[in-house]
Amino acid sequence: MLLTPEPQLEERIVQLFAVHPSMSALQIQQRLQTPGGTRYTIQAVYQELRKLLRAGVVLKTGERYSIRLGWMVELLDLSQRMYANYFSDPAARELLPEQGRKRTFYFYDMQSLVRFTTHLGLLLYRHSVDRVIFEYAPHLWYHLAHGRSEEQFVHAVKFADCRYYAVVRGDTYLDRSYQQVFGDVQGELFFGRAPKGKEFGDDNLYVAGDYVVKVKLPPLIRSAISALFETTRSGTALSIGAASEVFHQRGKISLTISHNAKEAERLRRLLRRFCGV
Repeated sequence: MLLTPEPQLEERIVQLFAVHPSMSALQIQQRLQTPGGTRYTIQAVYQELRKLLRAGVVLKTGERYSIRLGWMVELLDLSQRMYANYFSDPAARELLPEQGRKRTFYFYDMQSLVRFTTHLGLLLYRHSVDRVIFEYAPHLWYHLAHGRSEEQFVHAVKFADCRYYAVVRGDTYLDRSYQQVFGDVQGELFFGRAPKGKEFGDDNLYVAGDYVVKVKLPPLIRSAISALFETTRSGTALSIGAASEVFHQRGKISLTISHNAKEAERLRRLLRRFCGV
């Protein structure tokens, strides 16, 4: 039972308990139904509840079910240990370069890039004294390429009490659709303008702590994204097939992490001044 991109029924039931601590099987079935989503029979719900009962995840009292507190404590303990270990210095050393050095990673599809960038972004927050990250992007498209990963990233940013500022050169319907994902995160989104300088061109740029991250897309993918953003004026005008074709293109994408305190501070000053923070 993991936070998978497409959660199975048992995972969706457990997620419901985070919002509704005690429910009957019928209430669970009703709350699982979403417009246009998968519809589950009451028999399927009972089957998963029996599995969760046998696994010690839930308790049944009369006709109502709830999460077993012992299981919740075990889950919290596991999460805390994983958080401490994966955000520790040894874990960071496996991914982040030493001062004055660079490290480049290559990806051949955008979904893998987004998953990696989510992981990297959270690690950089942990190693940033001011807990602030700045981003420059020609367009905001991560939430369209792999929405679940971007939602997890935003949720983690809120949980960690960090701040996130994004400067977006584009100001289209699809750029602004990111506001729905951004929600009430501390920080701000700036659309339709960018600081002057060669650094703020066609590549995505991130600055956190002493690190600068640059993501470079192949020209064909970059052009396809720009065309999709410039021609989509509303949600009803968005072609799911066309969007899927754009974000499932394959090509060599590079992500370079530079550990350069001087350069990071220079870019941070430019972006701070631009954002007024």
